[in-house]
Amino acid sequence: MAPRPSDPRRTTAADVSSQLLSMPRTVSVMSQALPLGCARPTTRGMSRPRTPPPQRHLVLTRPADQSAEFATLARARGWDGAILFSPVTRIVPLDPGPLPEGELVFTSANGVRAAARLVPLAGRRAWAVGERTAQAARAVGMTCRVAGGDAKSLFALLRAEPGPFLHLHGRHVTGDLPGWLNDAGIPAQARVVYDQQALGLSDAARQALMTRPCVLPLMSLRTARLIAEDLGDRPVDTLLLAIAEGVLHNWPWPDRALVAGQPDIAGLLDRLAGMAGTTRPG
Repeated sequence: MAPRPSDPRRTTAADVSSQLLSMPRTVSVMSQALPLGCARPTTRGMSRPRTPPPQRHLVLTRPADQSAEFATLARARGWDGAILFSPVTRIVPLDPGPLPEGELVFTSANGVRAAARLVPLAGRRAWAVGERTAQAARAVGMTCRVAGGDAKSLFALLRAEPGPFLHLHGRHVTGDLPGWLNDAGIPAQARVVYDQQALGLSDAARQALMTRPCVLPLMSLRTARLIAEDLGDRPVDTLLLAIAEGVLHNWPWPDRALVAGQPDIAGLLDRLAGMAGTTRPG
């Protein structure tokens, strides 16, 4: 008997196995019975594309001009996320009356600007808490000695001098610098030359803090308290950037906080660099 011609459509199990092994991994196999000895393809262990986390909003709450300056510096350091402006204080100059004699001491750029409205400052010497305050003093023609960025370092700088000193500051101030100096036997007085009037958070800032991932730089205990009271409840996913450890004393949720490596704007920007929303190294 003559052999039957082979059917070109017939496929052996070995052929099926060989074809499956040669298929690209991305080809899906229909759900059907396979010949014995052929393993069913599986997706177990294969990586799936991940949805990137939502980008953080940077919420700035200092007075308008200072927030705008910080935003410019943040952009220069690579922050490419959204920025929301919501000042919670407004600077209002005050007239303290005649000023006593003494070398001028400033713990904020706002104090320098307010003092410049009261008396001529060009050519005088000033003592500044940090470099940003010193820049404001130099801008109005003063020479300046600069401390390390906080009241304690400023006190250490001043106590080596004979005085007298005159501290020009806002209505709300942390610490009693003239009192410390007087206790050390150095004559010092203080005058309030501006007020920091409280404002509420904007609706946009409040909604962002309560519904979105945010970064919130804070530079004073009072600002921390004002924002915490305004929110009334824990922000959904807010990372606090504190200029100093003391700011956390008025923030009810310190478990989500970072403290600047140095107590100034540069320290805050260093902390901000490299975070979500930042794409270029500082």
